[in-house]
Amino acid sequence: MFLKLIDGDIYVRVRAAYPSWFLAHLCSEITWLVRSFWKGLDPRLYIPCPTKNCQGLIERDEIMEFKEQGIPKVRCSVCRKFHNIDSLMATVTAKPEWQNAVTELKQGQQQILSAFETNFDSLSVQLRTLMSQADEQYQALLTTLTDPAKDGPRLFSIEPCDRSNFNPRKWTSEKFRITLWCEHKRVPLPVLNGESEY
Repeated sequence: MFLKLIDGDIYVRVRAAYPSWFLAHLCSEITWLVRSFWKGLDPRLYIPCPTKNCQGLIERDEIMEFKEQGIPKVRCSVCRKFHNIDSLMATVTAKPEWQNAVTELKQGQQQILSAFETNFDSLSVQLRTLMSQADEQYQALLTTLTDPAKDGPRLFSIEPCDRSNFNPRKWTSEKFRITLWCEHKRVPLPVLNGESEY
């Protein structure tokens, strides 16, 4: 890991068995620190221009916006050259099938335990990568569980709009009314919001 402060910018470089996860984790921690302790500062992540001797930086959010719009290339504002977005994001390592990964991790448990005493220096690159990828998936699960959206309504009731002529055999072509319920008050949200009909 290499951290350097140059003219108010923090430059981060990493070397790891699974560098994309390590870099993403490190950058998210730095971003959190800046937002938490230096109010008013707007942290932005940049990727260095791959052109030799170019000092240009390309904003990561801009790259992601281009990718979402289906634009395959992004332009460096310094050297004015276009760069393929996929090659800029080429540090991403392909993930193995989860069953294969679990099997390999189980087989390598003894090696992992013995490597714990040597600060993981003796651990194979393959196992280091698998451990990092497992940690990435674990963090993604925790993020999902702590997402504010999880506190939204999860209880709902569903009923056919025309109950008198409802035919269970043709339910795929029927219209239904879905009502969300407040989990705290245990009442439908329209009632909670003062609506007499819902």
